[in-house]
Amino acid sequence: GMEGVGELVWLERPKPPRISEETGLGLELDGTKFDEFSPKNTPWKCRKLCDGPDVMFCLMNLSGTDRSIEVVSSQFFAKRVVLHSILRGDAAKGALPTVAFERLLDDTCGPAYSAVLGDLRSLTSPSTPPSYASIIDSGSTASLSSSFAQEACTHLLVTSHECTYEDEVDSSADANLHDPNPDGGQLFSYEIPEDWKNSKWTRNTIAGGFKCRSNLSINPGAPGFPYLFYPDLNDRDLGLPPHIALSGDGSESAYIFRPDVGGSYSLMCEIDCGATVGSLAVSYTRFCGGGKEGYAKLFIAAYERDKVFVFSFDPLEV
Repeated sequence: GMEGVGELVWLERPKPPRISEETGLGLELDGTKFDEFSPKNTPWKCRKLCDGPDVMFCLMNLSGTDRSIEVVSSQFFAKRVVLHSILRGDAAKGALPTVAFERLLDDTCGPAYSAVLGDLRSLTSPSTPPSYASIIDSGSTASLSSSFAQEACTHLLVTSHECTYEDEVDSSADANLHDPNPDGGQLFSYEIPEDWKNSKWTRNTIAGGFKCRSNLSINPGAPGFPYLFYPDLNDRDLGLPPHIALSGDGSESAYIFRPDVGGSYSLMCEIDCGATVGSLAVSYTRFCGGGKEGYAKLFIAAYERDKVFVFSFDPLEV
């Protein structure tokens, strides 16, 4: 598309010209096995749905039983968060996917950089998720259940990826790194309402004031992507809300936020890596023969240092 304008597109998966009557598998015309990734079947046909999405997006089902999926996109260049409801195509009728509904959720969020879905309800929270709200693809995190289709979502997490350096802002005691209202990057949560087409998606600030320390030649920003996880997977089975791990990107740190009573979050710890932390990963398996299954291990990449730091939530044995 035009410079600075993203596009939401879909790729049309090619279909086999023949189906084997014996095996039901797709075949080429010459009888060989059909491969949609072979040179003769690529590239897939690209079809544009709309302008706008440019960095990250997530997929969910807010419509219940109808034939649509909902896409929420973080639009970095346009500095906004937008929802599109996509009506699925129907090959039998020759109908292609189309945008059936569009809604601007926020245009005061700054350069939006992530779009991650999750269930942030606490045991004391009175809110309940929308009746049919379920995750199809959460964004930048892996499913915590056996099927995304079974996983409810109550909130959308978005970061404002600001290129603000520490020496460019107020250095007084009031300009605290995790103050919700100073200059700098932010981590927001949006509560998904039951009437998602018309009601307000209430925005709350989980943390703010993230500033850059990175000296990379590219234009840096902070923070990066959030990741939902449980220190102990049993916490999920008990109905407890997840923790949030956040890559600081240009702030050269990673952050862990823990849930508080009432649905809010507070900083548990900051991990100063001394290098750009663009992303991180979470695992619940044993690591290098140590640790226990079911406890979170965080893998934090420090770009300029060529290192990956590993932190475990395994309980100490004394």
